[in-house]
Amino acid sequence: MKRNRVLIALGANVDGAWGTPEETLKQCLNVLRLQGFSAIRMSPLYLTKAHGAVRQPPYFNTVLEAACVTTPRQTLELFKQNERRSGRRLVGRNGPRPLDIDLLDFAGRIVNWRAGHPRPKLVLPHPLLAERAFVLVPLVDLAPDWRHPVSGLTAHQLLIRQGGRRRFILRREIFQVDHSLLPCDSNIRACSAPFHCDN
Repeated sequence: MKRNRVLIALGANVDGAWGTPEETLKQCLNVLRLQGFSAIRMSPLYLTKAHGAVRQPPYFNTVLEAACVTTPRQTLELFKQNERRSGRRLVGRNGPRPLDIDLLDFAGRIVNWRAGHPRPKLVLPHPLLAERAFVLVPLVDLAPDWRHPVSGLTAHQLLIRQGGRRRFILRREIFQVDHSLLPCDSNIRACSAPFHCDN
């Protein structure tokens, strides 16, 4: 059965059913593994300033490259189920959440891509990916040469369009956390190193 490469953004900023944000992200990786996602690489973990009008704690964010046999819709539904299991409830746009899982890219597919609102539930690549520095910074660590299926721009070029990495790092909107989320091999931290959760 064909395995598809996917890019997944993970974020958390409040305690939930799976514990603290860091514990929740670790548990999410374990759950994804049980659901058939084979982790390939992961970016470093970042602490990022929450955006929007709601005052809330900063987010822990990372980007994961994985392989799966599910369809895009099945993948999205699994992500929503996992968010609910972690304790996430609908709290309005840009509110605090124990877990946020976004499907950034699914094997380079373009699905339901159009300008304007409302958007369907499944849009690939993620419609806001190119606007979010908290996604682009870890994505550049993980795959700087990944190309946006619609614009053709690399992850690095997309981040430069947002002002570049130094803009967000120096303003302390985003900074790296010295912490490993890997559930199976705590010695592997570098984004370029594969980690083998299937063994």
